[in-house]
Amino acid sequence: MVVMTEAEVLNLEKERIEIMQISGERMLAYFTFAHLQHERLRVASAIFCKAAVNTVRLLDVGPERTVALRKLLEGKDAAVRAAL
Repeated sequence: MVVMTEAEVLNLEKERIEIMQISGERMLAYFTFAHLQHERLRVASAIFCKAAVNTVRLLDVGPERTVALRKLLEGKDAAVRAAL
């Protein structure tokens, strides 16, 4: 099982917030994961958070980026439910 240190959790959460503020991409608010109590749930969610942050960095604003983020959010929700 992949394990995230507390420092890795905090760094990714900080990165998510910074990118959200810089880009104005409100959908990144749904990719928070630091609040999750169990390591397994936190890691499952963090994988999708990192992908969402990279998506916002890589792609220009537009409907297709929004669709990509929505699909990542759907995947994150399913992965977290599967990890329960």
